[in-house]
Amino acid sequence: YVKAVPKPDRPIVWGHIILAVKKDSFMPVWEKYFDEKGRLMRLMNFKKIKNFGTKTIPSVMELIPQNKKGHKTVIEYLKADFNIPIDDSIFTLRNLRKE
Repeated sequence: YVKAVPKPDRPIVWGHIILAVKKDSFMPVWEKYFDEKGRLMRLMNFKKIKNFGTKTIPSVMELIPQNKKGHKTVIEYLKADFNIPIDDSIFTLRNLRKE
């Protein structure tokens, strides 16, 4: 398991995150997101490991909010391209905040 804890005095969304990864491949299995009081808020499961070119990744991510019973978001990759050029200007704070 890996526990990710934010640095002190940083604006944060999560109090901490715990990740389960496979030891042999470093493939993610699940992530648990906790609020600042240590309450589990979200669970993300990684499923259906597939090859996309030279990369092997989970093709399905399932996010389950713990405070909304019966709700979940599922993302499935049908195709994935890696190492494509992306201009650095895409990742400015201004661009990331655009809706």
